[in-house]
Amino acid sequence: MKLIHQSITILGIVTFLGSISCLDVNAQTKPTQRESNPTQEELEKPTSGESEKPSLSPSSTPRETQVVPATPEVPAGSSTNTPTPTTETTPAPGQATPTTETTPAPGQATPTTETTPAPGQATPTTETTPKPGESQISAEEYYRQGAIKAEQRQYKEAIEDYTQAIKLKPDYAEAYIKRGIARYFLKDYQGAIDDSTAALKIDPNNARALTNRGNAYDDLGQHEKALADYNEAARIDPKDAKVFYNRGIAHNRMKNDRAAIQDYTQAIELRADFAEAFFNRGVTYYNLKNNQAAIKDFQQAAELFKQQGNTKSATQAQEAAQSLQ
Repeated sequence: MKLIHQSITILGIVTFLGSISCLDVNAQTKPTQRESNPTQEELEKPTSGESEKPSLSPSSTPRETQVVPATPEVPAGSSTNTPTPTTETTPAPGQATPTTETTPAPGQATPTTETTPAPGQATPTTETTPKPGESQISAEEYYRQGAIKAEQRQYKEAIEDYTQAIKLKPDYAEAYIKRGIARYFLKDYQGAIDDSTAALKIDPNNARALTNRGNAYDDLGQHEKALADYNEAARIDPKDAKVFYNRGIAHNRMKNDRAAIQDYTQAIELRADFAEAFFNRGVTYYNLKNNQAAIKDFQQAAELFKQQGNTKSATQAQEAAQSLQ
């Protein structure tokens, strides 16, 4: 019994998984209390923008099409590589005489035209320089850079890139979502809530933004608000196992173990290899004094963790089962 009590104390009767860390930039599974750093497998891929709390297992990370870096813009006034034909003209009396110098093509430099100004005239220039503060990087490129930095756990730097993307594209819902994820991992839960709310103003039916906001509310102890967001996310996307898993954790924290059992069961029905859901349901069965059901779930969790290469969690789940036998 001692092991189980110790696990429950560590997990706050919520979840466990000491070897699994957080941040997908696309899974909505809550990180466990013992998780502090996300693994690269759990990081969100640079996509059109996935947001949510990181998933606990690599297999739960959705993959999406990677954003293709934008082609750098050509500053206005710059010349192309195609030589421009020139027409020789005879100047009128008193006009400056234009001179043309042509250099060979490929392998050849681009032809340039030099114009001799009339007396008193300024020398014309065609070069255009960006205005002070003007960016030559697109919003999509900033977003992509932010996603890469988030994968490297450079959350502050990722936030800076997402912020630049939002400045260039104020209706960029996915950038708000990803910035909220980064803020969540810096334990800026209110900032995560604010960003998810901003994303929802742009895209009211974004289930991922609702799940992320629910996660932040839950970690702030605002469980009723968390449940409201999870309920709406489940209505919009009833096939997302992570929504039910997270809602189960919220029910655990509210000491509503029977409702938690229902949510973990729903998550398992949607995803049969959801090892974390099996383990959490086992802990919850233990709370309800149903040791046989707890043993069965711990054993199933151990087997799934083993198949997924998570040997530490597999060992912990197996030890939990053995302590009840």
